[in-house]
Amino acid sequence: MQTLLSLTEFQRLAGLSQKHAERVLSQAASGQAWRDCQLEVSHSSGELAVQVASLPADLKRDHYLNQAQSDGVHLSGLSGRQLEVATYRYSVIARAVREPKKSQARSSEIRRIVDWFDSDPFAKKVSPATVRRWICDYESGGLSSLAPASRCDKGNKRAKLSRRFDQLMDEQEVSDEVRQALIGQIQQHIASLWASGSTGWADVVRFSERFIADLLHDQLGLQVSGPIINRRTVEAYRNFRIVAIAEQDAKQFFDLFLPRIKRTRGDLRPLDLVIGDVHPIDIMLRRDDGSEVYPRAIAWSDVATGRIFWTLILLAKKEGVKQVHVAQSFASLCEAWGFPAMLYLDNGSEYNWQEMMHGFIQLASINPLQTQMVNDLPDEERHIVRSRPYNAPAKSIEGLFSVLEQGYMRYLPGWTGGDRTNKKTHNVGQEPQAFTGSWEQFHTAVETALDYYHKKPQDTLNQRSPNQTLADFIQDGWAAMKVSTEAMLFAFATEFSPKADRGRIKYNKRWYYHDALLNFTGKQVKAKVAKHDPSLVFIFDPDNEHQLLCAAKPEAEYGYLDQAGAIEQSRRAGALKRHIAALKSYSSRLDMVDEMAKWSAKQPELPDIPTRADITLSDDIQAMLQAAQKAREQAIEDNLKANPATDSKPLSQWISEDSEDPLISQLNYA
Repeated sequence: MQTLLSLTEFQRLAGLSQKHAERVLSQAASGQAWRDCQLEVSHSSGELAVQVASLPADLKRDHYLNQAQSDGVHLSGLSGRQLEVATYRYSVIARAVREPKKSQARSSEIRRIVDWFDSDPFAKKVSPATVRRWICDYESGGLSSLAPASRCDKGNKRAKLSRRFDQLMDEQEVSDEVRQALIGQIQQHIASLWASGSTGWADVVRFSERFIADLLHDQLGLQVSGPIINRRTVEAYRNFRIVAIAEQDAKQFFDLFLPRIKRTRGDLRPLDLVIGDVHPIDIMLRRDDGSEVYPRAIAWSDVATGRIFWTLILLAKKEGVKQVHVAQSFASLCEAWGFPAMLYLDNGSEYNWQEMMHGFIQLASINPLQTQMVNDLPDEERHIVRSRPYNAPAKSIEGLFSVLEQGYMRYLPGWTGGDRTNKKTHNVGQEPQAFTGSWEQFHTAVETALDYYHKKPQDTLNQRSPNQTLADFIQDGWAAMKVSTEAMLFAFATEFSPKADRGRIKYNKRWYYHDALLNFTGKQVKAKVAKHDPSLVFIFDPDNEHQLLCAAKPEAEYGYLDQAGAIEQSRRAGALKRHIAALKSYSSRLDMVDEMAKWSAKQPELPDIPTRADITLSDDIQAMLQAAQKAREQAIEDNLKANPATDSKPLSQWISEDSEDPLISQLNYA
């Protein structure tokens, strides 16, 4: 067994030049470290030599490998720490294994090895039995038998709970298997407390100690008192809190834990994507009855330019934002900016007006100015995209709300600071002062703040203002698409089926009139009207429901003595006459009696009815009838003989005024 390396051997092992190796050993002899190791250098036969045991670990391993390879030992199947230990042990027993088994020379070599370990201050002491075991292992299984066996639990850290718990387990001499099972149940309970929403480590410790005491009593029969675990034990499972946050606090989960991606607006042009949302403004106003009210803003943000369009609404008590409000705001947006190609909307009920969404898709699909970016999207996402619930970060307009309120709205009287439970007040202990102006003045103040925002350079726009960004697009040739009011109302209209009555139809307790309806009195027609702006009712031809007939307007009302009413009545009567004249010009006056005769002449006459048998009276009944007839004739003759006839003037249906009949005279007088 070689314990010293000469200068030349050290030079070869370390891969150094002779001068460099000599300088390293000389400096080590004077106490200077080399590669973080304090080499043990000695002078052997007048030359520098170094102890193998003091070399760096990689050089010791290489030395043992070289020694094993020089002896023709097979090294396959070993690596890392096992190879290093095996080659070291072989270097210890190399000279002994060369001697015959059970020989005096082998025994002498074993004693020499043990003596050397005893005399070397850097070597760990070994016994003769250990050396003999190494020799036996090598001769039976080769170099791999000298390597330490791998632990069956390698990579599995032994579970520990706390010093107090381990002490209890040792006192009760609990087996590793049972201890591991107990620790697993306790760890799962601690993790479950965090995952169920425990607010802090103190609560987790308190609940866990109760669980541990019951568990040890049920499993081992132990009565435990006093603390068993500490803060450090339960803090190791704090990461399970994300389960409770994800299930119970969606806002915190999205704000703090949900991974984000970075988006760019570089491929968007104005109105390619407009985000819509409803936002409460933290400025207190008062209604006419003195009650507090915070206005709402139906906001639209153009992603490409950062512009914001607001529609302010002041709701009554217990009233919420309705679909009609959103439709009115969107119509105002289109009139001011133009028609957007794509909308990114919330999932609120105010944005679920199916007729409006369907109408928007119809108009957006025929937009000749939409970009390729929109065309490349799937059909279901081409014009309307819905945000996920509680996903405020996905909508850039949420950040703009904060910027507008903190940077601009805070200067308006009545601003409460965003937290209505902790309102900003002018004096401690007092209610905040409401906005003192009228609703129109509040509109003006908000418009001033928005105008300031649109003209101020923004970091997200490369220090360009929203107005300047829009101007850049216009200079590059961008133009908005305008949609007429009639087209917007028709696209957003809801269908219903009224009955026409003398040129009128009724919607929402209001009458609408058009001359084209005069021909359909009493008929049910198909009609469409926009709920947010019922200024027009579109009516379809009853004979062709796909053909638009007219757009009826609200019927005007006139006073009893208003001359305009008489003029309108005359105009309508003239319209009806012209309609009748148009129908009459296409028709001819016919003699309906002649038409009936002509028709009847073409129809078959009534056929003769044949008889199958004649039913007559019997002879007895005929005799009775003849006798009765003779009796009547005889009675008339007898009456005439008894009452002979006298001359009398017959009555006339027509009585002249000069008649001398006294009865007639009385009648004329009366």
